[in-house]
Amino acid sequence: MKVATSVCVLTALLLSAPKAHAQLEEFVFTGTLVETSNASLFGDSISGTGTLDFAVSPSYMLNYTEPDAIGQYAEWTGERFTIDVETSSGYLAGTATDGGSTFAGVADLPVYLGGSLFDAKLACFSDNGVFRKLVQIRSTDTTRIGDGIAELTEWNPLAEESTYVYIEEKNHLTQEFNYAIYTLTGFGPPNVMIDGIDTGVRDVESNGQSLSELLSELAANATSHGDFVRQVAKLTNALKKAGVITSKEKEIIMEAAAESSVGK
Repeated sequence: MKVATSVCVLTALLLSAPKAHAQLEEFVFTGTLVETSNASLFGDSISGTGTLDFAVSPSYMLNYTEPDAIGQYAEWTGERFTIDVETSSGYLAGTATDGGSTFAGVADLPVYLGGSLFDAKLACFSDNGVFRKLVQIRSTDTTRIGDGIAELTEWNPLAEESTYVYIEEKNHLTQEFNYAIYTLTGFGPPNVMIDGIDTGVRDVESNGQSLSELLSELAANATSHGDFVRQVAKLTNALKKAGVITSKEKEIIMEAAAESSVGK
């Protein structure tokens, strides 16, 4: 399946640490339905969240050395990998809802059956004896020539040739099977929100709290609108001094705070 996509670069979320893929990263994603066996069950759009841990080593590694397949496949598992989705119909699936096993995988095969293949996914599989569920983000690119080393940091979902979100569900009692495929329309770290205003600034973490959480606390404790703006100024000045946000990002956040209705 080929799905037309735009380019989106997966960047580090935790900017309070050295700018390298060495921490837990959160992202949000959206999608639009392209194919399903049950439209009323799954709905015509999807949104979700996930986490990736770039610090852990692969749980499984396979090297391909045959003439028609040269490269590497790696797989990562663990509690720090999650994927959760909610569709426009209210259907829920993923790590938090269903438990099960969550894993990420990357195949980087510069030589594959006369061509090339770069394939990556983040998936959660669960089976409670009544329902079997699978949800995954997956991307495939046969035009990309990789370096033969399977690295999670190389995954750039919206830049790949084919990218989609896939959900399937089987009811063991009725044997009913349903699925849905969504074009991935957005993927990346979440943005800072202030009073419903999307600032467009990536939500970073400082001292174990996200910027959005810190701003929410300021909003909850503000005695007036002016007090809220002053407290936001103090916070963003400290974050800018620490190198967590840039001067431009501070300016954007301050504008959003001033335009908000917090404390009014």
